[in-house]
Amino acid sequence: MVTKNPAAVSLGYAPDARDRQFAVLDRTAVAKYRVEQGALRHVLIGDAAVGTCALCGRELPVNLLVAAHIKQRAECSDDERNDLRNVAMLACSLGCDRLFELGYVTVGPDGTVLATPAEGALAEQLAILAGRVSHAHHAASAGYFAWHREHVFERGVRSVVGGGR
Repeated sequence: MVTKNPAAVSLGYAPDARDRQFAVLDRTAVAKYRVEQGALRHVLIGDAAVGTCALCGRELPVNLLVAAHIKQRAECSDDERNDLRNVAMLACSLGCDRLFELGYVTVGPDGTVLATPAEGALAEQLAILAGRVSHAHHAASAGYFAWHREHVFERGVRSVVGGGR
């Protein structure tokens, strides 16, 4: 929107502009899906009603737990994607899954949770996790955690220490 008096250019909706009306609100889409996802969840949860987050250790209803890939799925070979018992862990959707995915936390070679430097509320949350022992770390998953430390966590630490994410 451009106005002349006073001269202004707006790249969004003007405060008094009417909301856009859509003739069609839903469309059909063709999408890929992860064939192994159901089996992965079953391996990690089975038929249980509750499970344990591999990072914070809280026992939670399964609808609050995510089958989280330790090594990012997009970076896994087909053999690694089929390594259902070792390539993933349960992480809670109350924060642990996202903290791990973004590299704020990882699991060290000895199985303890490591956290990036942080301040404020984030630092408080990371302090709760740092030093905990993850039950998802074992000999067969150690390589996946090493990949996460090198490719996700270390990059995240450099970003935070270097001045922002």
